[in-house]
Amino acid sequence: MTEETEAKKAGPLKSTTPAESREERLSAALRQNLKRRKAQARNRKSDGPADAPDNTDENS
Repeated sequence: MTEETEAKKAGPLKSTTPAESREERLSAALRQNLKRRKAQARNRKSDGPADAPDNTDENS
């Protein structure tokens, strides 16, 4: 790629303060964490309760 197309992909340069960049990083990390936790919850829900005790009485 050329430098011109790479610059267009990157978008306009923003002058952000360290606090703003920190907020952006934290927001991105929280979004990723939420996505991961939702995926884990969906997997648990689809697998069903694996450790649930049976309600059958084998001694009867």
